[in-house]
Amino acid sequence: MNPKVSVIIPIYNTAPYLRRCLNSVSGQTLQDIEIICVNDGSTDNSLEILREYEQKDRGVRVIDFAGNKGVSAARNAGIDAAVGEYIGFVDSDDYVEDTFYEKLYSRAKTTDADAAKGSYKNHKDGQVDYSLNEQIKENKTNFAFTFSSGIYRTVFIKKNKINFPELMDMEDPVFAFKVALSANKVEVVDDVNIFIVGRENSATFGIPSYERVVDKCKGLQMIFDLANNSSIVQESYGFVTALWFCITFGNSFKNRSLKARVFVVEELLRLFKEVKYMESFANELNKRYGNIFSVLEKNDPWDLLCYHENMRILGLEQQLEDTRKHTENLTQQMEAANQQLESTKQQLRLAKLRGNVRSTLGVK
Repeated sequence: MNPKVSVIIPIYNTAPYLRRCLNSVSGQTLQDIEIICVNDGSTDNSLEILREYEQKDRGVRVIDFAGNKGVSAARNAGIDAAVGEYIGFVDSDDYVEDTFYEKLYSRAKTTDADAAKGSYKNHKDGQVDYSLNEQIKENKTNFAFTFSSGIYRTVFIKKNKINFPELMDMEDPVFAFKVALSANKVEVVDDVNIFIVGRENSATFGIPSYERVVDKCKGLQMIFDLANNSSIVQESYGFVTALWFCITFGNSFKNRSLKARVFVVEELLRLFKEVKYMESFANELNKRYGNIFSVLEKNDPWDLLCYHENMRILGLEQQLEDTRKHTENLTQQMEAANQQLESTKQQLRLAKLRGNVRSTLGVK
């Protein structure tokens, strides 16, 4: 009998986090899980840890790449090897709640859904952004993010040849959007979370190289192509394309080189001309980036560069203002605490004085 869920974990040099990840998946309340670990040419002791778990847990399978091929190749190899009824994905520095797959599988089976998803929960502060899932409840084709919070019917994935494009970035939203466009339904389960660690030096959260910036734009092109060649409603079209347009714009500019920035603005201006439903795109765009639409209409790369710098400066000014207000609040709190301390000292001095007087008078 095939497993209920195949969980695919790509691994590349994440030994310090790997045991927590594996323990969270192997300790699921859902029985009949297979765990497919794809070692993507790690040079630390990740493979040693994987072999250890493979020896003690019959549900763990290890695929060992001879060299580093990238996260997309690792996940795609896992998809090819999966025999479970559904497929899930966990990055090797993240981890899941112990009822994660049981709740997702139960919802998917009950509703006969091709996909069922939960939410991302920030490992550091425990925050969950439910607003994105609310968008999916309105329309399944709004699903183009937080893909590893979900499970996907294996037959559906393989029949539709849905996989991860071999990019350094943007492979996740492209995969999710492909699912959204072809799935019979995408169910949302509100009380199910995967913990996202978000390491600052990780590929996702670090400063992107020029090559990574190029792949961001390639991925954005794929999302536009999928949207332009589909029959999704205009509201969903605007939501998905504008969301990733803005994310690509903002994240790519973490790379401070002029070469990367010029490349990005030229690509964004080119893609802007390919927008199919301009009104819905403009509405969503301006929600996220002020009056950027009017800047794009000018079709001038330097205007777009200056616009981003102005937004960055305004952001820094706001941070300074927030810091100033926070400092003022702290100062006020310290002053209040000092006043309370002086009041307490005064009370103690009075109490001591009363005690001395009573002692002198012989009053008990």
